[in-house]
Amino acid sequence: MTYEERLAALEHMFPVGTTRVTQDVKEWLIGKGFLSAPYSFSKASVRYEGSLFDHAFNTATALQVITANSGLQWERPESPLIVGMFAELYRLDWYDDADTKAGVTADTKHFCSRVKNASPIRGWTDKSIMMLSTQFRLTEEEVYCILFSQGDLDNDNAPGDFLDAVKKYPNVLFTYTASTYASCCLDGEIPA
Repeated sequence: MTYEERLAALEHMFPVGTTRVTQDVKEWLIGKGFLSAPYSFSKASVRYEGSLFDHAFNTATALQVITANSGLQWERPESPLIVGMFAELYRLDWYDDADTKAGVTADTKHFCSRVKNASPIRGWTDKSIMMLSTQFRLTEEEVYCILFSQGDLDNDNAPGDFLDAVKKYPNVLFTYTASTYASCCLDGEIPA
């Protein structure tokens, strides 16, 4: 997707006045680089400008399809979009401003050595929850789905926490499934 297509997709997913994702929240996301940040520096297929948004879009789309086809129930109707789009916002703080000012981009081969994680927050997805909570209130279900969107892979989750979360909120499992499906099958292409 181009930058303009990402902006249009963000506007389409969260029309003004219909969700907690207000115009101010969208401007905050744009200001943080959500539409242009790369998803990864280690996996070549998602090491391009805007790939973080593209992965989030793929995850949210997959989660919507799973929700519709499986008859999943959510506390709030926009939850699959919020969870899918914003579970990996923590990646926005991984990139060094000095690199951006120096013109280093996602296509620069040695950029991965400059990736930072200056946050004192230990869990990756914890950081996403903290970032979102500065913008709007999340439901407990959304918090659990974001917290465990990477299954037991987040470095701060204890063994068994993921399964306990799935038992409490079954949509945790489908969030993880959508993210994994997006990573393995959709990233680099737009879902049909």
